[in-house]
Amino acid sequence: MDALDGGFWQYGDDSYPAAGVTFFAGTFVRHPLALAATAAVLKHIKSAGPSLQERLSERTGSLVDDINSVFERHGVPTEIHNFGSLFYLKFPPEYHFASLFYYLMREQGIHIQEGFPCFLTTAHDDADLAKIVEAFDAASAQMTEAGLFGRPPEGSRERQGQLTESQMEIWLSAQLGDAASCAFNESVTLDLRGPLDKQALRKAAHDLVQRHEALRIRFAPTGTGFTVPPVAPLAFTVATDGEAATLDARLAGIIDSEAATPFNLVDGPLIRFTLLPDTREDRRWLVDEHSFGGIGSPLFGPPQRNYGQSAAAAWICRLRGAAWDAAARGGDLLAATIRATAGAPRSAARSAASNAQKFPW
Repeated sequence: MDALDGGFWQYGDDSYPAAGVTFFAGTFVRHPLALAATAAVLKHIKSAGPSLQERLSERTGSLVDDINSVFERHGVPTEIHNFGSLFYLKFPPEYHFASLFYYLMREQGIHIQEGFPCFLTTAHDDADLAKIVEAFDAASAQMTEAGLFGRPPEGSRERQGQLTESQMEIWLSAQLGDAASCAFNESVTLDLRGPLDKQALRKAAHDLVQRHEALRIRFAPTGTGFTVPPVAPLAFTVATDGEAATLDARLAGIIDSEAATPFNLVDGPLIRFTLLPDTREDRRWLVDEHSFGGIGSPLFGPPQRNYGQSAAAAWICRLRGAAWDAAARGGDLLAATIRATAGAPRSAARSAASNAQKFPW
């Protein structure tokens, strides 16, 4: 250690760091405790393997999506971007009081240094992430209420509506119990081949929920009506490796589990996404939805027959960097999805079985 700290010395006598030191840039980084901690971290990363970074990146992506949903709901004029476990918050320069946001965050117990990147670690648990999202929510609400971000954009408020006869039938049926409610669960499995951009897939799921208001609906507890929030949390799960040896066996188990899990019609969401990765370039994306999301109404427009097609189209647009609305008007990107899924057999009887649809791109 002499080459780093100059050798032994002590107070009260004429000793001093007499050894020549090697230049080591950075504040505190040559402290023995910092070096020992660094060695321990490197050994831990090496022993854990690539899965440590992959899981951490996925959790960071989920956190960033939740925070961006908060921003969208409150009309905050920014969006957080991340790379791996690093993410960065920056406000446009024309909002001169944006720095107050960081003070409000510290008041909520979350410290973010303005102008510096943030990072997530394996020490952060789910409770920590929930607290971070709550702090962003509270700070965003206070800034917006004070008018420091201007007027909220159109469409940033909740919409309300009354249940149609078909919607009331589903609501009343769901009150009979979990088994009755699960009868309205529908699932579609997308077969994904080749390299996968998980961030693009997660954002495609978010695009789908934001595009279709019926997927963001929340029933009134009494069943008298419903509200549609401008944004909704995303239920996107990456399944871990189970005991089943094959991808299809794992998929069958998750389909059974999803079919037996009722949707919360009061708090939502009405759609869940599950990604089943595999060691090969082969994976499954399960889209499980409640039948209510496919029923038309004066507020939502005509019925949506298959959100699996829309999910695939949203993913294509994300991969190709195309705007979904523009693609829908032009028909170029959606046409491939529609052709690939045309004529898929549909069971006349209610069933928990998933209809696998393959998209070979």
